[in-house]
Amino acid sequence: AFATEHSIDRALVIATSVCETRDLIHTPSNIKTPLWMAQQAQARGKKYGFSVTVRSGKELAEFGGLRAVGNSSPNPGPRFIQASYRTKKKSAPHVVIVGKGITFDTGGVSLKRPYDMMVAMKSDMAGASAALTIVSAAAQLNIPVHVTALMMCAENALSATSQRPSDVITQYGGTTVEIINTDAEGRLVLADGLAYAD
Repeated sequence: AFATEHSIDRALVIATSVCETRDLIHTPSNIKTPLWMAQQAQARGKKYGFSVTVRSGKELAEFGGLRAVGNSSPNPGPRFIQASYRTKKKSAPHVVIVGKGITFDTGGVSLKRPYDMMVAMKSDMAGASAALTIVSAAAQLNIPVHVTALMMCAENALSATSQRPSDVITQYGGTTVEIINTDAEGRLVLADGLAYAD
């Protein structure tokens, strides 16, 4: 059977979204900061008609995991990015996707060894990239489901403001966590996102 025009258009949106995800992942980390990720989300929201909210600085006071990781690179610092597509059907189901957005991961004070393991760490934000392009595709395809992406974006750097092993932080929602290894940063930022989603 021949493909219909609708199915071709749908396939084009999906294929383009996959390529856009790859482009985000492969952008070098000296360009791809948490702020840059927020700007990418805002540009796509404007283009495809979904809402984007970005929190930074004092607005992240409750997000202890994101701050503990992201304050190791205070310029520009971490970003909590929420992208939301709403279908016209108000009673539609609501799917929330939480994406890890570590724009580069040195491992922090628990520096990655051997150093070769660090080379690919520009891709440690693949989850946030996929989450963003899923919302973008949902908006273009007008799917009958509300979709929200929560992108937890930070750089895990080694600096004077890095978290330390034995630090205790308070995650979103009030759970306290003792840091044992600063290279376990993904679960800290995702825990904030999951608690917020809940």
